[in-house]
Amino acid sequence: MGCGRQFNVLTVAKHEKVCQKVFQSKRKAFNSAARRAPEVEDFKAPPSIPQREEKIKNTKQKPKEEKVPKWKLQSAAFRAGLKAGRG
Repeated sequence: MGCGRQFNVLTVAKHEKVCQKVFQSKRKAFNSAARRAPEVEDFKAPPSIPQREEKIKNTKQKPKEEKVPKWKLQSAAFRAGLKAGRG
């Protein structure tokens, strides 16, 4: 028994199997690249980050002027009236 724990005579054999499997053996390394590569022939890998940033910069349009909604103008006028009324 490798872990040093003590068990009832009836359960020692079961614990030894579990203990050896869980705690005394190493897991195999997980290869995520092998799992994510599809079997499609015309697969294109996603572009690297610098290419994406360059593409985003090229597609950016000049910022539009922000139009203030009607309700916001009305609210500002109402608040200004309240503030003027207070003094």
